[in-house]
Amino acid sequence: MLIDFLMTNVASSCYKATDESKCKIGGLVLRNEGDIELRELRIFLAIAQSQTLTEAARRLGVTQSAVSQVLKQMERHVGAKLVQRRSNPLVLTASGVALATHAQQILANVKQITSAVRMASGEKLPQLRLGLIDSVASSAARPLLDRIDDKAHTISLKTGLTSRLDNTFKTGEIDILISADVMEAVHGLELHPVIRDPFVLVYSRKMLNSDTADVHQLSASYPLIRYNRQSGLGNSTSIMLRRLLLDVHDRFEFDSTQTLMDFVQAGEGWSLVTGLCLLQHPELLEGVVIQSLGESSARWITLKARTGELGNLPTEIAQHCRCVFTEILHPKLVAIAPCLETEATAITELPPF
Repeated sequence: MLIDFLMTNVASSCYKATDESKCKIGGLVLRNEGDIELRELRIFLAIAQSQTLTEAARRLGVTQSAVSQVLKQMERHVGAKLVQRRSNPLVLTASGVALATHAQQILANVKQITSAVRMASGEKLPQLRLGLIDSVASSAARPLLDRIDDKAHTISLKTGLTSRLDNTFKTGEIDILISADVMEAVHGLELHPVIRDPFVLVYSRKMLNSDTADVHQLSASYPLIRYNRQSGLGNSTSIMLRRLLLDVHDRFEFDSTQTLMDFVQAGEGWSLVTGLCLLQHPELLEGVVIQSLGESSARWITLKARTGELGNLPTEIAQHCRCVFTEILHPKLVAIAPCLETEATAITELPPF
Protein backbone atom coordinates (compact mmCIF):
# COMPACT_ATOMS: atom_id res chain seq x y z
CA MET A 1 0.00 0.00 0.00
CA LEU A 2 2.74 2.45 0.91
CA ILE A 3 4.48 2.06 -2.43
CA ASP A 4 1.21 2.98 -4.16
CA PHE A 5 1.15 6.25 -2.25
CA LEU A 6 4.83 6.90 -2.94
CA MET A 7 4.45 6.33 -6.64
CA THR A 8 1.65 8.87 -6.92
CA ASN A 9 4.25 11.56 -6.15
CA VAL A 10 5.37 11.37 -9.78
CA ALA A 11 1.84 11.90 -11.04
CA SER A 12 2.49 15.53 -11.89
CA SER A 13 5.18 14.49 -14.38
CA CYS A 14 3.12 11.73 -15.97
CA TYR A 15 1.84 11.68 -19.51
CA LYS A 16 -1.95 11.89 -19.35
CA ALA A 17 -3.66 9.41 -21.62
CA THR A 18 -6.87 10.17 -23.43
CA ASP A 19 -8.57 8.24 -20.65
CA GLU A 20 -8.38 10.84 -17.84
CA SER A 21 -8.74 8.16 -15.19
CA LYS A 22 -5.16 6.90 -15.71
CA CYS A 23 -1.60 8.16 -15.80
CA LYS A 24 1.07 6.18 -17.70
CA ILE A 25 4.80 6.10 -18.21
CA GLY A 26 5.95 3.55 -20.76
CA GLY A 27 2.62 1.74 -20.49
CA LEU A 28 2.83 1.40 -16.68
CA VAL A 29 -0.29 2.63 -14.90
CA LEU A 30 0.87 4.82 -12.01
CA ARG A 31 -2.36 6.31 -10.82
CA ASN A 32 -6.06 5.64 -10.88
CA GLU A 33 -8.44 8.52 -10.43
CA GLY A 34 -9.55 7.17 -7.05
CA ASP A 35 -6.03 7.11 -5.60
CA ILE A 36 -5.11 9.58 -2.86
CA GLU A 37 -1.87 11.50 -3.33
CA LEU A 38 0.63 12.29 -0.57
CA ARG A 39 0.03 15.97 -1.23
CA GLU A 40 -3.66 15.45 -0.46
CA LEU A 41 -2.84 13.55 2.72
CA ARG A 42 -0.65 16.42 3.91
CA ILE A 43 -3.41 18.90 3.23
CA PHE A 44 -6.01 16.79 5.01
CA LEU A 45 -3.73 16.34 8.02
CA ALA A 46 -3.38 20.13 8.22
CA ILE A 47 -7.18 20.36 8.14
CA ALA A 48 -7.45 17.77 10.93
CA GLN A 49 -5.00 19.74 13.07
CA SER A 50 -6.68 23.13 12.56
CA GLN A 51 -9.71 24.86 14.01
CA THR A 52 -10.93 26.11 10.63
CA LEU A 53 -10.21 25.64 6.92
CA THR A 54 -8.86 29.20 6.92
CA GLU A 55 -6.32 28.26 9.58
CA ALA A 56 -5.34 25.16 7.62
CA ALA A 57 -4.86 27.23 4.47
CA ARG A 58 -2.74 29.77 6.34
CA ARG A 59 -0.58 26.98 7.76
CA LEU A 60 -0.09 25.49 4.28
CA GLY A 61 0.45 28.83 2.56
CA VAL A 62 -2.42 28.33 0.09
CA THR A 63 -5.91 29.75 -0.37
CA GLN A 64 -8.93 28.51 1.54
CA SER A 65 -10.66 27.65 -1.74
CA ALA A 66 -7.74 25.33 -2.62
CA VAL A 67 -8.08 23.55 0.73
CA SER A 68 -11.85 23.24 0.28
CA GLN A 69 -11.38 21.82 -3.20
CA VAL A 70 -8.93 19.16 -1.98
CA LEU A 71 -11.28 18.25 0.88
CA LYS A 72 -14.19 17.73 -1.52
CA GLN A 73 -11.97 15.71 -3.85
CA MET A 74 -10.85 13.44 -1.02
CA GLU A 75 -14.44 12.91 0.09
CA ARG A 76 -15.20 11.75 -3.45
CA HIS A 77 -12.17 9.44 -3.33
CA VAL A 78 -13.20 7.70 -0.11
CA GLY A 79 -16.97 7.96 -0.63
CA ALA A 80 -17.62 9.45 2.81
CA LYS A 81 -17.90 12.81 4.54
CA LEU A 82 -14.69 13.67 6.38
CA VAL A 83 -15.67 16.90 8.14
CA GLN A 84 -18.90 17.79 9.91
CA ARG A 85 -20.44 20.67 8.01
CA ARG A 86 -21.29 23.92 9.80
CA SER A 87 -19.18 22.96 12.85
CA ASN A 88 -17.07 25.64 14.51
CA PRO A 89 -14.40 24.80 15.46
CA LEU A 90 -13.86 22.21 12.75
CA VAL A 91 -14.83 18.65 13.77
CA LEU A 92 -13.90 15.47 11.90
CA THR A 93 -16.41 12.70 11.25
CA ALA A 94 -15.54 9.14 12.27
CA SER A 95 -14.28 8.59 8.71
CA GLY A 96 -12.23 11.75 8.97
CA VAL A 97 -10.62 10.60 12.22
CA ALA A 98 -9.73 7.26 10.64
CA LEU A 99 -8.23 8.96 7.59
CA ALA A 100 -6.24 11.42 9.73
CA THR A 101 -4.80 8.56 11.77
CA HIS A 102 -3.71 6.64 8.68
CA ALA A 103 -2.46 9.81 6.96
CA GLN A 104 -0.21 10.61 9.90
CA GLN A 105 1.25 7.10 9.87
CA ILE A 106 1.73 7.05 6.08
CA LEU A 107 3.49 10.43 6.07
CA ALA A 108 5.67 9.34 8.98
CA ASN A 109 6.59 6.20 7.03
CA VAL A 110 7.48 8.28 3.99
CA LYS A 111 9.70 10.52 6.10
CA GLN A 112 11.25 7.46 7.73
CA ILE A 113 12.09 6.03 4.29
CA THR A 114 13.70 9.30 3.20
CA SER A 115 15.67 9.61 6.45
CA ALA A 116 16.79 5.98 6.36
CA VAL A 117 18.04 6.29 2.76
CA ARG A 118 19.96 9.48 3.55
CA MET A 119 21.48 8.05 6.71
CA ALA A 120 22.42 4.80 4.96
CA SER A 121 24.30 6.80 2.35
CA GLY A 122 25.98 8.89 5.03
CA GLU A 123 24.17 12.05 3.99
CA LYS A 124 22.83 14.63 6.41
CA LEU A 125 19.14 15.32 6.77
CA PRO A 126 18.06 18.48 4.89
CA GLN A 127 16.56 19.90 8.09
CA LEU A 128 16.03 18.88 11.71
CA ARG A 129 13.39 20.80 13.66
CA LEU A 130 14.06 20.67 17.38
CA GLY A 131 11.98 21.98 20.29
CA LEU A 132 13.45 22.74 23.75
CA ILE A 133 11.65 24.10 26.78
CA ASP A 134 13.17 27.34 28.08
CA SER A 135 14.68 25.81 31.22
CA VAL A 136 16.64 23.33 29.09
CA ALA A 137 17.41 25.66 26.18
CA SER A 138 18.95 28.42 28.32
CA SER A 139 21.73 26.12 29.58
CA ALA A 140 21.89 23.20 27.17
CA ALA A 141 21.00 24.46 23.68
CA ARG A 142 24.50 25.40 22.52
CA PRO A 143 26.37 22.29 23.78
CA LEU A 144 23.57 20.03 22.52
CA LEU A 145 23.48 21.58 19.06
CA ASP A 146 27.28 21.37 18.87
CA ARG A 147 27.02 17.61 19.38
CA ILE A 148 24.35 17.03 16.71
CA ASP A 149 25.64 19.54 14.17
CA ASP A 150 26.63 16.74 11.78
CA LYS A 151 23.09 15.27 11.64
CA ALA A 152 21.44 17.88 9.40
CA HIS A 153 22.32 20.68 6.99
CA THR A 154 19.99 23.00 8.90
CA ILE A 155 18.88 22.73 12.52
CA SER A 156 15.84 24.78 13.42
CA LEU A 157 15.33 25.40 17.16
CA LYS A 158 12.09 26.48 18.80
CA THR A 159 12.05 27.35 22.51
CA GLY A 160 9.28 28.27 24.92
CA LEU A 161 6.91 26.91 27.53
CA THR A 162 5.97 23.22 27.54
CA SER A 163 2.32 23.80 26.61
CA ARG A 164 3.17 25.91 23.55
CA LEU A 165 5.84 23.53 22.30
CA ASP A 166 3.56 20.52 22.85
CA ASN A 167 0.97 22.04 20.53
CA THR A 168 3.62 22.83 17.92
CA PHE A 169 4.91 19.26 18.10
CA LYS A 170 1.42 17.76 17.79
CA THR A 171 0.78 19.76 14.61
CA GLY A 172 3.96 18.38 13.04
CA GLU A 173 5.99 21.61 13.08
CA ILE A 174 8.69 20.04 15.27
CA ASP A 175 10.46 16.73 14.61
CA ILE A 176 11.91 16.18 18.09
CA LEU A 177 10.67 17.75 21.32
CA ILE A 178 12.46 17.84 24.67
CA SER A 179 9.99 18.91 27.33
CA ALA A 180 8.50 18.05 30.70
CA ASP A 181 5.25 16.62 29.28
CA VAL A 182 5.60 12.83 29.22
CA MET A 183 2.78 12.42 26.64
CA GLU A 184 2.32 8.75 27.51
CA ALA A 185 -1.27 8.84 26.29
CA VAL A 186 -0.38 10.11 22.79
CA HIS A 187 -0.43 7.35 20.18
CA GLY A 188 2.42 6.94 17.71
CA LEU A 189 5.24 8.46 19.77
CA GLU A 190 8.57 7.11 20.94
CA LEU A 191 9.60 8.39 24.35
CA HIS A 192 13.14 8.71 25.72
CA PRO A 193 13.61 9.81 29.37
CA VAL A 194 16.62 12.12 29.76
CA ILE A 195 16.63 14.13 33.03
CA ARG A 196 15.14 13.98 36.53
CA ASP A 197 14.66 17.65 37.44
CA PRO A 198 13.87 18.03 41.17
CA PHE A 199 11.69 20.74 42.69
CA VAL A 200 13.17 22.87 45.47
CA LEU A 201 11.90 25.43 47.96
CA VAL A 202 13.35 28.93 47.50
CA TYR A 203 13.01 31.96 49.77
CA SER A 204 14.98 35.09 50.59
CA ARG A 205 17.02 35.61 53.75
CA LYS A 206 15.19 38.92 53.99
CA MET A 207 12.17 36.84 54.99
CA LEU A 208 13.86 34.20 57.08
CA ASN A 209 17.56 34.32 57.95
CA SER A 210 17.98 30.56 58.18
CA ASP A 211 19.34 27.79 55.97
CA THR A 212 16.36 25.58 56.72
CA ALA A 213 12.66 26.28 56.93
CA ASP A 214 9.55 24.28 57.64
CA VAL A 215 7.57 24.75 54.44
CA HIS A 216 4.25 24.57 56.31
CA GLN A 217 5.26 27.34 58.72
CA LEU A 218 6.70 29.35 55.83
CA SER A 219 3.47 29.07 53.85
CA ALA A 220 1.44 30.13 56.91
CA SER A 221 3.47 33.33 57.31
CA TYR A 222 4.36 34.36 53.76
CA PRO A 223 2.60 34.31 50.36
CA LEU A 224 3.46 31.95 47.51
CA ILE A 225 4.91 33.32 44.28
CA ARG A 226 4.15 30.72 41.66
CA TYR A 227 4.26 29.90 37.98
CA ASN A 228 1.10 30.62 36.02
CA ARG A 229 -1.42 27.82 36.56
CA GLN A 230 -1.93 27.33 32.81
CA SER A 231 1.77 26.58 32.25
CA GLY A 232 3.42 23.19 32.62
CA LEU A 233 5.46 24.37 35.60
CA GLY A 234 2.34 25.91 37.12
CA ASN A 235 0.50 22.60 36.85
CA SER A 236 3.48 20.75 38.34
CA THR A 237 3.59 23.28 41.19
CA SER A 238 -0.05 22.52 41.99
CA ILE A 239 0.78 18.81 42.14
CA MET A 240 3.72 19.49 44.48
CA LEU A 241 1.52 21.61 46.77
CA ARG A 242 -1.03 18.81 47.02
CA ARG A 243 1.68 16.27 47.80
CA LEU A 244 3.03 18.52 50.54
CA LEU A 245 -0.51 19.03 51.90
CA LEU A 246 -0.08 22.79 51.68
CA ASP A 247 -2.98 25.24 51.73
CA VAL A 248 -1.31 28.39 50.47
CA HIS A 249 -2.06 32.04 49.86
CA ASP A 250 -1.10 32.95 46.28
CA ARG A 251 0.17 36.47 45.72
CA PHE A 252 1.67 36.53 42.24
CA GLU A 253 1.66 34.23 39.19
CA PHE A 254 4.31 34.53 36.49
CA ASP A 255 5.24 32.77 33.23
CA SER A 256 8.83 33.99 33.52
CA THR A 257 11.40 32.36 35.82
CA GLN A 258 13.40 35.57 35.76
CA THR A 259 10.47 37.63 37.07
CA LEU A 260 9.52 34.98 39.63
CA MET A 261 13.06 34.75 41.05
CA ASP A 262 13.39 38.53 41.06
CA PHE A 263 10.37 38.75 43.35
CA VAL A 264 11.62 35.89 45.55
CA GLN A 265 15.05 37.54 45.88
CA ALA A 266 13.35 40.78 46.91
CA GLY A 267 11.56 38.96 49.74
CA GLU A 268 8.06 39.28 48.30
CA GLY A 269 7.33 35.61 49.05
CA TRP A 270 8.55 32.04 48.61
CA SER A 271 8.29 29.67 45.66
CA LEU A 272 8.78 26.18 44.29
CA VAL A 273 11.08 25.92 41.26
CA THR A 274 13.18 23.19 39.65
CA GLY A 275 16.93 22.74 39.46
CA LEU A 276 17.12 23.55 35.74
CA CYS A 277 15.14 26.74 36.36
CA LEU A 278 17.75 27.83 38.92
CA LEU A 279 20.43 27.63 36.22
CA GLN A 280 18.61 30.17 34.05
CA HIS A 281 19.39 33.22 36.18
CA PRO A 282 22.17 32.51 38.72
CA GLU A 283 22.53 36.25 39.41
CA LEU A 284 19.12 36.16 41.10
CA LEU A 285 20.21 33.51 43.63
CA GLU A 286 22.28 35.83 45.80
CA GLY A 287 20.68 35.95 49.24
CA VAL A 288 18.26 33.15 48.31
CA VAL A 289 18.04 29.88 50.25
CA ILE A 290 17.61 26.70 48.17
CA GLN A 291 16.13 23.77 50.10
CA SER A 292 15.41 20.22 48.94
CA LEU A 293 11.84 18.95 49.02
CA GLY A 294 12.86 15.29 49.07
CA GLU A 295 13.26 12.47 46.58
CA SER A 296 9.58 12.33 45.63
CA SER A 297 9.44 15.91 44.29
CA ALA A 298 10.56 16.15 40.68
CA ARG A 299 9.50 16.55 37.08
CA TRP A 300 10.72 14.35 34.26
CA ILE A 301 12.31 15.74 31.12
CA THR A 302 11.78 13.46 28.12
CA LEU A 303 12.55 13.46 24.42
CA LYS A 304 9.60 12.80 22.12
CA ALA A 305 9.60 11.86 18.43
CA ARG A 306 7.08 10.29 16.08
CA THR A 307 7.66 6.54 16.11
CA GLY A 308 10.23 5.40 13.55
CA GLU A 309 10.23 8.68 11.66
CA LEU A 310 13.92 9.48 12.17
CA GLY A 311 15.41 6.04 12.66
CA ASN A 312 17.95 5.90 15.51
CA LEU A 313 18.42 9.66 15.62
CA PRO A 314 16.05 10.31 18.59
CA THR A 315 17.90 7.66 20.62
CA GLU A 316 21.25 9.28 19.76
CA ILE A 317 20.05 12.79 20.63
CA ALA A 318 18.56 11.56 23.93
CA GLN A 319 21.97 10.15 24.86
CA HIS A 320 23.62 13.45 23.93
CA CYS A 321 21.13 15.23 26.22
CA ARG A 322 22.08 12.96 29.12
CA CYS A 323 25.77 13.58 28.49
CA VAL A 324 25.29 17.36 28.34
CA PHE A 325 23.42 17.24 31.62
CA THR A 326 25.95 15.00 33.37
CA GLU A 327 29.09 16.71 32.07
CA ILE A 328 28.01 20.37 31.98
CA LEU A 329 24.75 21.13 33.78
CA HIS A 330 25.00 18.87 36.83
CA PRO A 331 28.30 20.36 38.09
CA LYS A 332 26.85 23.88 37.76
CA LEU A 333 23.70 22.83 39.58
CA VAL A 334 25.57 21.20 42.46
CA ALA A 335 27.72 24.33 42.81
CA ILE A 336 24.66 26.46 43.53
CA ALA A 337 22.53 23.79 45.26
CA PRO A 338 24.64 21.01 46.85
CA CYS A 339 21.46 19.42 48.20
CA LEU A 340 20.60 18.32 44.65
CA GLU A 341 23.76 16.32 43.96
CA THR A 342 21.96 12.96 44.05
CA GLU A 343 18.45 14.20 43.26
CA ALA A 344 19.17 15.77 39.86
CA THR A 345 20.26 13.00 37.50
CA ALA A 346 20.29 11.80 33.91
CA ILE A 347 17.78 8.97 33.46
CA THR A 348 16.97 6.23 30.97
CA GLU A 349 13.71 5.06 32.59
CA LEU A 350 10.64 6.74 34.05
CA PRO A 351 9.33 5.84 37.49
CA PRO A 352 5.92 4.14 37.79
CA PHE A 353 3.22 6.83 37.91
